[in-house]
Amino acid sequence: IRDRMIQLQALNLKEVKINRYDGGMQNEAQLWVNASPEDEIPNSAFNSKTSLLRLVLKKKKKKIGENAFFGCNNLVGSLVIPEGVLHIGSYAFMSCSSLSGIISLPSTLIHIGNNAFDNCKFNSELNLPNNLKYIGNAAFNWNSSLYGTLNLPSSLEYIGSHAFAGCKNLTGSLEIPEKITEIKEY
Repeated sequence: IRDRMIQLQALNLKEVKINRYDGGMQNEAQLWVNASPEDEIPNSAFNSKTSLLRLVLKKKKKKIGENAFFGCNNLVGSLVIPEGVLHIGSYAFMSCSSLSGIISLPSTLIHIGNNAFDNCKFNSELNLPNNLKYIGNAAFNWNSSLYGTLNLPSSLEYIGSHAFAGCKNLTGSLEIPEKITEIKEY
């Protein structure tokens, strides 16, 4: 889809089973393999798909892979990560600079990778889920339109450097969870 459907503008993954193509197999019958579990969006699945404007994610996904939507800079509107997602990989939505609506994270989320939402333009409150344990380096870097009080969940164990750098509209008192043993720069 990423490489051959060059004009693809809308993608509804709500009821899609994702298989990964392995062009290295010799037998044509073996070219399509279920190499990535059905409940995850593979790494780099739609990386730099600049024609993509709209996205609906499948419910019951557990993981959004690294670079899955990296550089989809024409993807517009809000981003609703469905319930059930546990892991958002590094660079998953980095440079999706036209995402300017709300960002909604599921209560099931435990891991946000490095630069996952770096340089997005969400215009909403940032509500971190209560089960979140890990926020990677620059995870929300340069999301200057995020606003409201930043409430870090008590389950949080790690906050990477630059995690909220440039998020100038996050306000209020900040309570650092007990499990955080080191605070990185910026």
